[in-house]
Amino acid sequence: MEKMPIALKKNKVTQITDVARLAGVSASAVSAALNNRPQISAATRERILKVVEKCNYVPQRSARTLSSRRSFQLGFLLSSKVTLGLANSYYSLMLAGVSEVCKQHDYHMMVTTYDLSSLNRFIRPVGAWQRNVDGIILAGDTDLAVIRELQAAETPFIVIGGDYPADVLCLRLDVAGTIEEILRYFYCLNHRRILVPYHYRDTRRIYEQVLAMLAETGQCPDLQVELEFYAGEDEFRVGDTLALHWLQEPERFTALIASDQLGIGFLRTLLRHGKSCPQDISLVTAESSLSSNSVVPMTATDDRSYELGKIAAENILALLEKRRTLAEVQQGLADNFRPAKLIRRESCGPAPNC
Repeated sequence: MEKMPIALKKNKVTQITDVARLAGVSASAVSAALNNRPQISAATRERILKVVEKCNYVPQRSARTLSSRRSFQLGFLLSSKVTLGLANSYYSLMLAGVSEVCKQHDYHMMVTTYDLSSLNRFIRPVGAWQRNVDGIILAGDTDLAVIRELQAAETPFIVIGGDYPADVLCLRLDVAGTIEEILRYFYCLNHRRILVPYHYRDTRRIYEQVLAMLAETGQCPDLQVELEFYAGEDEFRVGDTLALHWLQEPERFTALIASDQLGIGFLRTLLRHGKSCPQDISLVTAESSLSSNSVVPMTATDDRSYELGKIAAENILALLEKRRTLAEVQQGLADNFRPAKLIRRESCGPAPNC
């Protein structure tokens, strides 16, 4: 039987390094034993746990939780209506931003998906109602009625994206400004007929507002923008279908504004049928690894998803830890309201026959 290298004391041990010293192992080995990770042998694990038991060691996180009655855990809830869910590159980058801030502040994360798009399909997250998380970050298509339900749980949260009433903490994006920049860019390339497939409720409203402003000020006078709703959740397949319809049209739109997944689906079918991009049609999508590494690298809007995740996490933690007031957090979120930058690549060119 292995012997303890140092006699154990009766008084309580509060540092993981003390446990490591008493057990004759590294601090990382103690952490592995406490979190049931497989990096150490069964004998080493048993020796460490004996030290933990005899010294009444309480890990710092647990001690902090008990003394403050907080979990020191953030929840990241993504709407399940998002194509590819957590594998979606836009939201996975956002999640990485949240995770980075959690690491810096020694918080854990609870990551999951819920249908946030409609109250009829919404199931209350258990973590929010049982206060297993101190704060929540919401992303994806989120209905206001769902947000009102979450407010009843009294767990602070921030929504990334969308346009909600003033009592909802929301990291809003200047979508209208981004749309205006894309339309002006296409117009300068002599594109006059543009298709915009949309899935989210607010997209049509925002486009109509921008087009009304352009018409009122006499800008882009002969521009035609077609807004086409699609209900399918597989945006790659929606793009495939849209390209097949485009190939059959006698009078085709010359530019497409779409998500990265839909753009990829459209482009692969386009190329498969012998057409070219941007010679036959130009595309602008959302920035992601898909758009930048496509067979035709696509012009995209840099929506700063990683940065947005960090901003949301930093602000919710500042509110929870009372480093900022509610008004200061609201102002901090508002300061990040600006259009996305347009990253110009090979998928855009002059309109055909120009």
